[in-house]
Amino acid sequence: MKHPIKTLSLAVCLASSVALPAHGAEQRIMLKMPIAFNSKLPSVGTTATYIEETLNTTSGGSIRVKKYEPGKLIAPFEILDAVSAGKVSAGFGSPGYWVGKIPAASVFSSVPFGPEAGEYMAWVYHGNGRKLWQEMYDINGYNVHAIPCAVVAPETSG
Repeated sequence: MKHPIKTLSLAVCLASSVALPAHGAEQRIMLKMPIAFNSKLPSVGTTATYIEETLNTTSGGSIRVKKYEPGKLIAPFEILDAVSAGKVSAGFGSPGYWVGKIPAASVFSSVPFGPEAGEYMAWVYHGNGRKLWQEMYDINGYNVHAIPCAVVAPETSG
């Protein structure tokens, strides 16, 4: 498998889209998705494009994702508030961007001396990390559903 983390996170994104309310065959869902990183930026930026293209293709046209480059629709540091308030239907950013609003968000970002990507995703999906991630938003009053879609390697000391 060429991109196991991308495939895993895309499966989560697809599973969450299947949980949407039933719609008639003619009805299409448009998801406006501002992104925090330029779409040409390796890993985090290109993952947003990958998610956009794959959801558009695999949904058979019933779901249309339109990503917006940083600042074109919503400023990167305002994405969380915009999604929570319903101004946009999705957002692609980093919990590290919300640390000023939610100090615990740093645990779900590139943690200095943190675990490698595989270990981190194992904790997220098999060690209660995803539940804690969602609770962090819920406890702080955000109306969002956290879906891990990319992994940024931990920060190093050097």
